[in-house]
Amino acid sequence: MAPSAAAVKYMYKSNKSHLMDILQEYTGGKMDRKKYFPTAKVRKLSTTEAFEVFSFAVMDVEQGSVDGNRESLKRATLRKELGYSQEDLIDIIMLVSGDQLTMDRYRSLRALHDTDVLGEQFNWVLPIMGLFHLTMNYLKMFLKNHLGNVSDPSSLRACNVILGRPRINDKLADFWSVMDLTNDCLDAFVLSLMLVETGIIDIHELTKQMKDSVGDDGKLVEDPVIDFVALIERIHDKYLKFTSVSDLREQEDEQRDRVYENAILLLRHSLQFRDFYDATRGGDVGRIAHMLEIWPAEFIGANQHRYANELLSHQCGVKAEYDPELTKLIMDNILINPGHKNGHFLSIDEYMEEVVRHIKLIFNPGGAQQAESFARDIIGHVIVTLIGIKKELRMGIMGREFGGHHTRAKKPADIASVMDHLRRKGVFQFTAGRGTGEISHSPVKDWMQNGLKRLSDGKYWDQFVKRTTKRGAAMLDVEALEDEELAMMEFPDYD
Repeated sequence: MAPSAAAVKYMYKSNKSHLMDILQEYTGGKMDRKKYFPTAKVRKLSTTEAFEVFSFAVMDVEQGSVDGNRESLKRATLRKELGYSQEDLIDIIMLVSGDQLTMDRYRSLRALHDTDVLGEQFNWVLPIMGLFHLTMNYLKMFLKNHLGNVSDPSSLRACNVILGRPRINDKLADFWSVMDLTNDCLDAFVLSLMLVETGIIDIHELTKQMKDSVGDDGKLVEDPVIDFVALIERIHDKYLKFTSVSDLREQEDEQRDRVYENAILLLRHSLQFRDFYDATRGGDVGRIAHMLEIWPAEFIGANQHRYANELLSHQCGVKAEYDPELTKLIMDNILINPGHKNGHFLSIDEYMEEVVRHIKLIFNPGGAQQAESFARDIIGHVIVTLIGIKKELRMGIMGREFGGHHTRAKKPADIASVMDHLRRKGVFQFTAGRGTGEISHSPVKDWMQNGLKRLSDGKYWDQFVKRTTKRGAAMLDVEALEDEELAMMEFPDYD
């Protein structure tokens, strides 16, 4: 299932916006963002919408099985906390969210009871993948693809040799450490690419040119030394379109530069991660919806089949099974904002993970029954306050919002170190034959192109339809969507 034209256009527009953000952050630029590259805003949720926390006594239930999930659902719905009757469940739909394995168990539960009498079925359960677990899986997939070898100067591992940050491995032992490294490397790669494209030696000269090129009104002066708008457009069109690397890889090995190709793909993939994370924190479910169209092919191309099928299932629901009202209901309820502040939205599964983690710190299964009651009735309801206190403490000691066990105090120093490494190694200076001779570097996967090839031959799609329920089959009847997918396979040049 190829992404729609609207999703591709969104991705390209968002890329340019992020390039401008990075440029302005490190040069002190004051270009008018609304005039040139406004932040993509599609459909943002309100920060003031209220939500309510209910706690359920399910700690004694084995959650790692279909039977355990059945018991948990029954307790949650049929006991006093929510107060539904067996008959009520015939006429409702309840969205449930969590990690991919939990979603699979819920689907198994629905299938097992599909022929039961009304009231005993579980068709009222609608599994929706948790965005936090999806984000973690993407970052783990990113690490596996780009951690690489120290001998490849474009790899994350080579960059981390410069930074010396612990807890960086392909097991994603520390989510926040890896996210910090990914974001810092992205900034360094973008700035380094801008220096190469402008022929400027260092960031200080780029800062001076930015100051001289932009007036007090935020607009480019007449005949600027560097047209930064044209620079961003050129970088995007040359490096960040979905066909940029696949076009390079059509050449013979002696005409290719694997280090150069790998660096471009790291740029593209890390930009996608930043965009999805920013959209989640910003509560823009419209942006999230576009990314959920982009990612199915990429997860397939990375051989991450569990989440690939989860993403395909979601797209089948949105495009063929759900009506517009249900689609809006789902997207309006995948995020919450506990603190009612801009930029502080959480996905449902991230909030639940935080609650469970705090409860586990104080719950003693061998202790008194009151321990569970205290965890559910007290801790479960004040978790938002505890999260706020933790954040305030971090800000008070000048730490990062989510610690990565880093010891370096200044982020600009880290960026400068990586930029110096990229310059010395000539990562963005195309060198024919580099990485393909005696010193060979493995080409990182171009997820989008790999995924589209697997989708276009029909085998993956056939397997998905066979393993799913009616969702995949429903898509086979949507001729207009099939035509659109075929048209999108080659990715025409969208502005």
